[in-house]
Amino acid sequence: MSSSFENARDDPLSIAMRPPPDETAEQRTQRMNDEREALRVSVEIDEQLDRERQEKRKARTEIKVLLLGA
Repeated sequence: MSSSFENARDDPLSIAMRPPPDETAEQRTQRMNDEREALRVSVEIDEQLDRERQEKRKARTEIKVLLLGA
C-alpha cells in the first residue's frame, strides 16, 4: 500500500502536534497536564454518549400486536 507520507515525521498532524523544540520543563509539564485533562474529558463524553445510546435503546422497545378478526 502506497502512502503519500513516508512516515509519521512527514504527517502534517504529527508536525502540528509536535512540542516546540525550545519547550521548558515547566511548559512540558503544563502541556502534559492539559493533554491528560483533555483525554479525561474526552473519555467522560464518550461514556455519557454510550449511556445515552443504551437508554435510548431500552426506551425504544416496541411491541407489535397482530389483530386477527372477521
